[in-house]
Amino acid sequence: MEDRSSAVQLHRCEGNVLVRSSAPSDAYTVAQYFRDNREFLEPWEPKREPGFFQVDTWANKLLKLEELHRLGLAYYCLVFDADTKEMKGTVSFSNLVRFPFHSCNLGYSLAQDAQGQGTCAAPCLWPSLICLSFKICIA
Repeated sequence: MEDRSSAVQLHRCEGNVLVRSSAPSDAYTVAQYFRDNREFLEPWEPKREPGFFQVDTWANKLLKLEELHRLGLAYYCLVFDADTKEMKGTVSFSNLVRFPFHSCNLGYSLAQDAQGQGTCAAPCLWPSLICLSFKICIA
């Protein structure tokens, strides 16, 4: 496993799955991911306005998410195929409560072409995200 994570950033790779914290520079990649998977994700997501799929919308959104991440209030992470560098999913933690009861809202999406490929079962995914979100280590 390759782990280039820090106290404030997640960047872990195992096998062909890379999970890392999002950054404002990811706007094009995230917008493209949601455009490519729009129809597939539609049954599980809220109704999206056309602007949701635009790069400038994601640039603004990722700036706000970066600030929430810096404050430890929410985390938005991206999942990639480490070999092709193609974005395969998102994982978000929001409404974090750390003491005395650890809880949060968890949201995730996975690209249509990543279904059944073991991406969500990758050992680097869930323990890494939980450690980042709650500042505790379970793995």
